[in-house]
This record gives sequence, structure tokens and C-alpha cells, in this order.
Amino acid sequence: MSKFTAYSVDKNVKQYDEYKFTLPELYRDVAKEELHEDDEVRAKALTQMRQWIVDNPHIHKCRMDAKFLLRFLRFRQFSVPMACEALERYLTMREMYPSWFKKLDCNDAKMKELFDYGSTSILGSDSKGRTVVFFRIARFTAELFAPPAGGIFIAMLIENMLEWEEVQIGGLQCYASVSEMEKHFDPEMAPKGYGGTVDLDAVVNPAMWKRIVQQRDVIVGLDQMAIDFDYYAPIWDEQNAALPVEVPSTMSKFTAYSVDKNVKQYDEYKFTLPELYRDVAREELHEDDEVRAKALTQMRQWIVDNPHIHKCRMDASFLLRFLRFRQFSVPMACEALERYLTMREMYPSWFKKLDCNDAKMKELYDYGSASILGSDSKGRTVAFFRIARIPTELFVPPAGGSFLAMLIENMLEWEEVQIGGLQVMVDYTNMDLQLLEKWNSSDFKLIMDAYTQCYPIRYKDTHAAKLPKKALPVIEQMLSFTNPKFRERINCYASVSEMEKHFDPEMAPKGYGGTVDLDAVVNPAMWKRIVQQRDVIIGLDQMAIDFDYYAPIWDEQNAALPVEVTST
Repeated sequence: MSKFTAYSVDKNVKQYDEYKFTLPELYRDVAKEELHEDDEVRAKALTQMRQWIVDNPHIHKCRMDAKFLLRFLRFRQFSVPMACEALERYLTMREMYPSWFKKLDCNDAKMKELFDYGSTSILGSDSKGRTVVFFRIARFTAELFAPPAGGIFIAMLIENMLEWEEVQIGGLQCYASVSEMEKHFDPEMAPKGYGGTVDLDAVVNPAMWKRIVQQRDVIVGLDQMAIDFDYYAPIWDEQNAALPVEVPSTMSKFTAYSVDKNVKQYDEYKFTLPELYRDVAREELHEDDEVRAKALTQMRQWIVDNPHIHKCRMDASFLLRFLRFRQFSVPMACEALERYLTMREMYPSWFKKLDCNDAKMKELYDYGSASILGSDSKGRTVAFFRIARIPTELFVPPAGGSFLAMLIENMLEWEEVQIGGLQVMVDYTNMDLQLLEKWNSSDFKLIMDAYTQCYPIRYKDTHAAKLPKKALPVIEQMLSFTNPKFRERINCYASVSEMEKHFDPEMAPKGYGGTVDLDAVVNPAMWKRIVQQRDVIIGLDQMAIDFDYYAPIWDEQNAALPVEVTST
């Protein structure tokens, strides 16, 4: 287990840590002679660098602890401008190439396997204060030490060493085999087979891995730092024109799908989920390879022949939303598609422009009111809402409805949700009743119709706890807009402890009978996934229908809903 917790990345922290120099005098001497560092220089430089970070609008989140900032100050011999430039370059590199320099997790099986081959040993500090790193190149495995995994492994080691002030001050001395080289080992550090007695495999490497594991949360926590990618990326590209471009974690990873319904060739569908989902699909949805292929062919032809649908995604993943929702009844799936497309056109301020780059969307997400925990043992995707965290001043119509719609659209891109459905968990503890004051009955009807009937979601069951009595009439009104089957699956509890029993044990969050960290682990990972799908979700707005044909049908079927002036 990690011995040290992740550092805060709040750059506006009220109080900084008090730095104390705790290394042997050798390092104080090296720091003074080679880095021009003493107590006064260090304190002044830390103050200046921290202020620069606070004043820099393009650095959103950053570690502010002395040890982290001293990485860069010592690297640049306490030239604050150069240290700040080095910090910017480091942060930008991590965002430009996340598959190489983020998620440096020693719990990743590949990292442990690479380390266990013994190719890399960190022997400790020699008599001059240098940290000695020894590489036995023959021990690198060609099949594992491939990009980006090999680069990640080295980056993980480097990030760990940079947490050690001995490395920041004394630097590194690297060895890569053989006889003439071994003369340069300090005698007491020389390994077996290299003129000494130190046992790398039995002593040095296990001790070093233990130290790495103890720092795991610190290293993984580096991923919480954030910059203005749109500002730094062009600067990086200009300075590093020879480097390839990788889609970073702050950009959409997937491009929007075509909405040309007359596309000449359709994508070839392959079922890639675990067997659990194949079983659920067969038992609950009557889906198998033959049924799926036949239904997709029929639904695509229906769309092509429908003159009132002008533009529509024709990829299997999108159409399977509706086919699975209606258990592969093609006529019912086509009706569900029409209802979905019409809803989006009738209420564009609610259900279009669902852009995760919208500051309001990010702000609402960062409050941590909504967490998508992943799939449980039954294949259901678990969505957990902590109502007390919803900011009443932000969660107003239509922004609050758009936020939930953005989450739903993202989840519907995942076949796990299409097949396994949703399990919803809600904690109403300490709910602010003002949350409901800006919503009227028409708003509630619109969102409940949308979330339970227009979006093709298979709701499995809902477990809610601590609903305030004063909120009960409003909640009952909201539920009156749903169908009886949905209401039958809602379970309410007087205490959170009763509700939390319905989490799978390995998915239960901290404070709810488990150890899963929503704020530090689950929510950031989910937001990254949402960002990667941004272009796909925005691309939904390119679909188009004959509004004059569908609007009267909608109005007739939904007379109680208000009419919105649409973008079309």
C-alpha cells in the first residue's frame, strides 16, 4: 500500500508547508557549491515561484509543496524564471503525451513485470551524494519494453526518484554494464559480478520496489495537475516540430461520426465486451449475432427510406442504443429514435450543445455530485448522486438538465450501459431544499420524460436514502411523470447504511462501506473519458429531421409540455 498520500494541487492553498532541510551535511555542501542554494536563497525563490504560479492563469492546478517546486529550482540553480519555464515544459509534456507520462502506476501489472526482470537497479547514494542507477540491458524484454510501456516504466522510476531530495541535489550517475565501467562504482556499492558483493536481485531491487509502492499515491496524484492546454499546445508544437502529436487527455480522442444516412458502406460490428454482457444481451434483450445483424440491416433501411429523417448516425453503436432499448423490436426502436431526435430539436437549449468544454459543465462536474463508478458484477453501470453537493446557484434550468443530459449521452456511447443498464444510487443527506425552488412542474415533466422515455436507457433499480420529508411532494410529482415500471424499481431507505448494502463491495465508496475514492480517482478518470468523447457528443447536433413534420406529432403527444423556440 502507498505510505504517503497525494499532495494537494490547489494552487490557491491558504498555507504552504514549512520546509526543513533534513539531509546529511554532504548535501548541504553540494547544494551550496553546485546550486548556489542556502536557506535564504531557497526561501526567497520558493516565495517568488509560488506567486508566479498563483498569478499564471494558464496553470489551473499545481502542487505547491516545497519539495515539488524545488525539483525545478534546483534543476535551474535557483533561477526562478528558468525554473518556471521548466515547470511549464514539464506540465505541458505530460498533457501532450499522456499515454507516456501519466498513469505512472506501480500497481499496473506491466510495470511490476518490467521491474521484476531486474534490468534497472537504483543502488542509493554514493560518497559524492550522487544516486547511482545501474542498467543491465540484456535483462530488458523486447516484447514488454515497447512504446509506450517502456517509456512509462522509465518515467515512473524518474518521477519516484525526483521525490527524493538526494536526487534533486546530488543528481544521478548512470551505469550500463561492463568490466572497465565497474571501476567507477564506489567499492561498498559495487554489485555482485561487478567487483563487489551487493546483491541486486535479492536485496537492492526488492527494497527499492517497496519504496516505490509507498509513494504510489504521490506519483498517481501528479495527474491531478492541470493547465490551459489550448494555450500551451501551440507553443509546444512550435518548439518541438519534429515530435509526433498525440491526442492529449484534454482533447477529444474520438472524432464525430458521419451523419450521412446514404453512406456507401457501414461499419462492421464486432462484439468486444466480456462474456457477461453477451449472456445478459441474450437473456434480457434476445440478442445474438444473427438477430443483431438482421435488425441493424432493417433499421438502416428504414432510416434511408424515411424522408423525414434528413441526417442521422448510421453506425452500429448508435443504432444499437435503440434496438437494445426495445429488445430488438425494429418498429419500436425506430419509434424510439424518432422520439429522441424530435426531443433534441424541440428543446435544443436542454439537449443540444452538450459540450464538456463549457465552463458550467466542468464546474458542475467538479462539485462531485455525480459519480459514474463503472460496472458491477451483474454488468450494470452504477451512477451515484450525492445531492448535498449539487450547487443550487448553478443547477438551474436548463443548465442542470443539460449537465445530466451530457452524462447520459456519454454513457449511451458505452455498450456496457446499453446492455447492462443503469443502477442509480442517491444520497439525499443534507440536501438543500433551495435546489428545487427554481424548477417548475413543466421543467420536471420535461426532464423526467427525457431521462426515462426519450433517452434509450435501461434502468435496472434505484436506491435512495435520507430524502427530506419537505422534499417528498416534489419528488412524488417528478415520479408521477414516469411510467409505473420505473417507479416500481425505486427503493427508499431511512438511513444511508441501508442503502450502501446495495453497492458491490469492491465498488463501495469511502464513507459508504468501502474504500473507493470518488473525488481523487473515480471522478477524474470519468471526466477524462468524457473529454475524450467530446467530439462524438457534439457531433450528435449534426443530425437533422423534418421539424415541420415531427413537431405537430410531438405537440399532440406531449400537450402538457411547454413549447421552446428551436434553433431550427
